[in-house]
Amino acid sequence: MIIDFTVLNQGRTAIINGIFLEILEVLDRPEQALGSCFMPVLEPIEDTAVLTREQALYRLFCDQVFSYKEGDVDLFRVNVLVADAEGPMVFRFRFEIDYAVGSRRGKAHSQDFYLAKFQKGRTARIPYAKSKMSPHTKPDLPAAVEYTAANAIPGREEFSTEGSYYRGWQFRTKSKESNADGLAAHIQQNYWAAVMSGNRDETQKKGFSRVPPIEALDTGGLQTSWVCFKASGDRGYESQVHGEFEIYTGRDTPEYHALAAACARLGEIGTPKQQEAVAQSLIDATQNPTMDTAGVTDTIPLLACFRCKRAFEFLAFLLKCGNTVVEKNAAEVFGSIVYSGARERLLEIVKQPRSYASSAALRALGLNGNEHTAKLIVELYGQERFHPTETEVIAAVVFRSAPAWASQIARDYVAGHSAKQRQLACELLTLMKKPPGGHEE
Repeated sequence: MIIDFTVLNQGRTAIINGIFLEILEVLDRPEQALGSCFMPVLEPIEDTAVLTREQALYRLFCDQVFSYKEGDVDLFRVNVLVADAEGPMVFRFRFEIDYAVGSRRGKAHSQDFYLAKFQKGRTARIPYAKSKMSPHTKPDLPAAVEYTAANAIPGREEFSTEGSYYRGWQFRTKSKESNADGLAAHIQQNYWAAVMSGNRDETQKKGFSRVPPIEALDTGGLQTSWVCFKASGDRGYESQVHGEFEIYTGRDTPEYHALAAACARLGEIGTPKQQEAVAQSLIDATQNPTMDTAGVTDTIPLLACFRCKRAFEFLAFLLKCGNTVVEKNAAEVFGSIVYSGARERLLEIVKQPRSYASSAALRALGLNGNEHTAKLIVELYGQERFHPTETEVIAAVVFRSAPAWASQIARDYVAGHSAKQRQLACELLTLMKKPPGGHEE
């Protein structure tokens, strides 16, 4: 189970002295219970908790103390696992935050969460965890294929789809079909039923819906919000709950999995003409008056399979469609695929007021940006348009998109007048020390 939560201060300066995971109860696993999994997409401050029946309280984030002025916000992620040595059971737990506002001290709690282990032996892992996390979170499935092994990207073409766009469970099913014409026909015949079938609820129609918020505690201005990843169940789709909003994340049905596998296979063996024709048919379908936000969102990973310009022209167009759920999913594609037509639109998202798509667009500029976009990002950074916790991400984007200029900036800023300049220089120098494999020398 992976849980995201934010901490936002809207009052006097607040100090968080500790963040804890507290076990409330250990239960027997019901015999008829079914397991599920989900794949988060956000990029917060991370930690891991491995639960055992003997330990009731887990101090998180390496005993760090966090200070928040008015308007500051942080995003945290905790990957919660049941220890390998434990047998089938259910843990009921919650998170606790110790804070101080002036001379006043208090505690904030999350709602209760339940995590089940279904069999003895090694605990199943979510195929998401990063290498910097605890060894207990090593994934069972391969992670997303990176565009290149190197940190910097030399000699990029104006249009290149050599990278692999990875969309989690949607592409675990593999197609061995060798007849491209048959694949094309299958995709065109089954697209609408696989993407748009069933009764459409508000979350699918708009991309999000309001849900009852968790009751807020009086914390003197310090607020916490918790993100839950909802498995599909009978709904046929997965979503995330951010505070009082449930946000659509993707279709989860056998029919859609099969369609995604067919698109991926056609992208491998189909001729450019065949791929262009199928891509255009999917694009045309999105113009149907009954098409909704979820349908467009689920079409994005299908179009990303095709190595043809028409597909990526449309994906770049979606970066300015006005729906931040769609824009975010389109921006994620360009985090692993180069298309020069996306560059300015990604930059526009970053320059605009913060939105749900901002983080994905910023990361995509690490691959699709150039020296011009890197300079603009550093300029925005100097104007404090980004949160201090994003400095590491900004350094990675600047270094990947303009390595030579990033080296110069690191030398100029290392003795900079502001703490922000020195922090950015420190992050850039750390990246410069790393060889292509990603480990420091």
